[in-house]
Amino acid sequence: KLKQKKPDTLLFFGGPHVPDRVAPFLKQNPFVALACHGEGEQVFLSVLEHAESRDFSRIPSVSYVKDGTLVSTPRVDRLKDLSSVPSPYLEGTFEPLIKANPNEHWIAMWETNRGCPFSCTFCDWGSATMTKLRSFTSDRIAQEIEYFARERVPMVFICDANFGILPRDEEIIDRFVEAKALHGFPQQIRTNFAKNSNNRVFDISRKLFEKSMLMGTTLSLQSTNPEVLRAVERENIAIVDYRAWLARYREAGIPAYTELILALPRETRASFVEGVARILESGIHDDLRVFECCLLPNAPMNSPESLHEHQLETFAKDIYLESPDVPDIDRERVEVVVSTSTMSREEWVTCRVYAELVQALHNGALTRFLTIWLRDRRGVSYERFYAGIQAWALE
Repeated sequence: KLKQKKPDTLLFFGGPHVPDRVAPFLKQNPFVALACHGEGEQVFLSVLEHAESRDFSRIPSVSYVKDGTLVSTPRVDRLKDLSSVPSPYLEGTFEPLIKANPNEHWIAMWETNRGCPFSCTFCDWGSATMTKLRSFTSDRIAQEIEYFARERVPMVFICDANFGILPRDEEIIDRFVEAKALHGFPQQIRTNFAKNSNNRVFDISRKLFEKSMLMGTTLSLQSTNPEVLRAVERENIAIVDYRAWLARYREAGIPAYTELILALPRETRASFVEGVARILESGIHDDLRVFECCLLPNAPMNSPESLHEHQLETFAKDIYLESPDVPDIDRERVEVVVSTSTMSREEWVTCRVYAELVQALHNGALTRFLTIWLRDRRGVSYERFYAGIQAWALE
């Protein structure tokens, strides 16, 4: 619509959802002049420097169509020294916005490092950052935490891929705790905890929990099936270690939850249902979360080879849709996997309903204590109970 009103406007898109296989994207969206790949700082600056001349050939890490031909410029190396990137918080970038909206409660999106050492095929983080971690300086981090406290920011979301993976991460949390003690802010910290729980993640969780700054700690499994975990190249903690960590969190009173992903490659209906039951058996009773497997544009799972190998069938699902009257062009969609080589679409539907059933009845405590009693006193398994309810409902 903007391009229609002002044809000379230069529209360029960046971020993780700009696909590396960019030709179809540019063809479907001809109003996009430039598709930017990878980290944004250097590319964004270069776009601004060449916006007037429209000489796109001098901008690194972009793709565009010229005279009907796709052109992709050489990729720029990732920033090795993150201190070269100014802090928008410390530079005062947000001051006019904050002053113009005094009644708003702000959430700060914040990085302490970049990179991910894991290569899970359903995620585009590790593959995009090529594993090596790069950190912002401790001095900058300390100043930004002081800024959040001084500006009375209620919540800080730490956008690291694996917070708690580095020794200094505990020191960062100590600074947040001190800031809250002095200023009353930030009041809550959220993050993506390290994939494999460890003593440092536990200590971080405990410190935040004791100061009422923690919403919960993720003990992510994604699947309990070893064959599935191998297929998606995910290192995982053994179920026996998982139970030990869960017991430790429970003993300390720290809220913890676990996540599963439905319809990962090599998952079957039987292994998924069994996996849900195994998690309940391990002691997670108040917060089991089942997510749909979504194909991210640049995730290894979304490669032509992977799609063919695992026979992945997807469905374009509307998200964040507040009204059915939203025009098609304004709808945001995600590709949800609904069938694989080991799980038919009908089986996916069965598993989806089963997952919602458990989350509603067990997480919601409607049948939780009954099922625990039946399991402990009568030997009725969680799988038998909830599968029985689902079968009864479908009669």
